[in-house]
Amino acid sequence: MPSTDLFPELNWMVPVRERREPGTLRQESQSGRALQRIIRPDRRLWTLERALAPTSDVETLRAFHARLRHQYFVYEHLAYSDSGGSPVARNFPVVFLEEPEMEAAGRGRWNLRVQLIEAPGELLETADYPTFAQGHESFFLEENDAALAKAVVGAWTSFAHGSAHGGNYKNNPGTDTTNAFQFTYAGYGFRLYALKGNNFGIMQVLLDEASLGNVDLYNASTVGAVVLTKEDVPLGLHRIQLKPTNTKNASSSGYNVNADAVEIIP
Repeated sequence: MPSTDLFPELNWMVPVRERREPGTLRQESQSGRALQRIIRPDRRLWTLERALAPTSDVETLRAFHARLRHQYFVYEHLAYSDSGGSPVARNFPVVFLEEPEMEAAGRGRWNLRVQLIEAPGELLETADYPTFAQGHESFFLEENDAALAKAVVGAWTSFAHGSAHGGNYKNNPGTDTTNAFQFTYAGYGFRLYALKGNNFGIMQVLLDEASLGNVDLYNASTVGAVVLTKEDVPLGLHRIQLKPTNTKNASSSGYNVNADAVEIIP
């Protein structure tokens, strides 16, 4: 995202209002049962206002809107807070939600109001990825394609281990390459956790049906580890699949693969 496409700082009033536009469709059937379906990721929406802005600022905003009204650009949100409440600067890919409001207030002054919304399908700049500790949980997604909607294919058995998130992980013998475990999430990139140990094999990781390569889960002792980090992912709904390869490190005593957890970049 070129720096020339950075949304202009025109001394917007503080605080800037931020809210989430939910990506969940909620309906009620004739029976009265409530149904919901994830149709897109939640998107941040910002409302920026300025009272009595000079005409020069109005012209700057008009020119920027005329050039990028149908494209995404970058908004630097200086008041963004992480999960610990600390203020940080973070750049988001955004589009105009609607036409900017420019109200003449007399004597060359204007009242301005702009609404920006996150742009699905666009990347964050790598430098703007936050700590994964702010991540969102994954979820199961209702899909029309019965094969793709399956969260688990084959034998994935729960085992307890202190290094696993929540104290448990899902294990697969690793010899049947048609087996698969699936995480579905809404957001940008992700960090994948798995257990590594002396009886674990090699698994393939796919994102939206495209292979990200193989991960060797061998380690002399059993530990929980980040086995893959993928950041250059556009905002959207994504599917992570883990598949056995029926291969292993020469030092490993087994072919087992496992699913522990993912942390999502919100």
